[in-house]
Amino acid sequence: MKAIKILSTCVMAVLLSVYCVGQGESVDSRLTLNDGLVLQGVTKQPTYVLGEPVRIQISFANNGQTKRLVPSEGVEAGSLKIFVANKENGEYKEYRTAGWGTERGRPLDLEPGAKHHYPEATILWNGKPKLNHFSDVELNEALRGRIATKYAFQEPGVYFIKGRSFVGENFQPVESEPIRIEILKPGGPDLAVWIRIKGNMEIAYLMQRSSFNTEDPSKKHDLISEIEQILSDYPNSVYSSYLRPNLEKFKADEVRRKEMLKKANSPTGLAVGLPLAADKDACDKQASFLQTRVRGAFWNPPDISPFPQYSQLTSPSAEKHAAGARLRNIGF
Repeated sequence: MKAIKILSTCVMAVLLSVYCVGQGESVDSRLTLNDGLVLQGVTKQPTYVLGEPVRIQISFANNGQTKRLVPSEGVEAGSLKIFVANKENGEYKEYRTAGWGTERGRPLDLEPGAKHHYPEATILWNGKPKLNHFSDVELNEALRGRIATKYAFQEPGVYFIKGRSFVGENFQPVESEPIRIEILKPGGPDLAVWIRIKGNMEIAYLMQRSSFNTEDPSKKHDLISEIEQILSDYPNSVYSSYLRPNLEKFKADEVRRKEMLKKANSPTGLAVGLPLAADKDACDKQASFLQTRVRGAFWNPPDISPFPQYSQLTSPSAEKHAAGARLRNIGF
């Protein structure tokens, strides 16, 4: 009987040692896989008011001994993705706004000990498109893994944000540790402003991107008047601290845009093949087209392969992806 107990103890010890070695090998393989490459995320402040843009900075740090291949561009190229959860162990859903994933990037060799900082990502307006023409199957497919509310942070509360990027020739996913933030309910003058701007996509766009989504000159004029009135009534509101500088930047950009268009239409200007605009509406449309042409010259260099885009839709069926493609085409 005693011999049996000793034998059982020895067997258990052997099994335990095998298990521990296996676990150790598993941990080591994960560390070797990333080879000291870390994706880091930080935010400038831990708390924000509901409807205030949340700004985060994502960067790669190469703590390994060899150089690593990482994307050079961030959210604009789709090679950096942002995910949000409304509780610590909750489901993370992708946040994406207009303009994200539309540019082209290129791979970058990150040397040992070096860091690569992506441009600051601003999280606010998510958009909730009209989906009446979608079937239930298309709707579920299109919204799978995506935030489906107008704002990324629709209500006050605690949220967690993390970044995800893809590295190496096999595009191995790498995630940052979650960033914890708290969204507070506005009060006082902030509440008064929030009541006026809540759900207004154009004002959210201005706070987030220093531009409007609309191309209608009359709507832009009305929006500017409305914002200037808010700035006059509530100059010290937290929202005003974003609206004021972004409105000034928008106005300056408009002046430069029209000057650029004027040069493009002159005999010695940029040869983009555009006739002289007949009126202000046509002028705005031409300027928008010209901006696209000029941006394309820098963002899509012909001699550089684009860094791959990534999507949550992974099925190879084109028919199954139709809903997601249609949704992306309307800017969601």
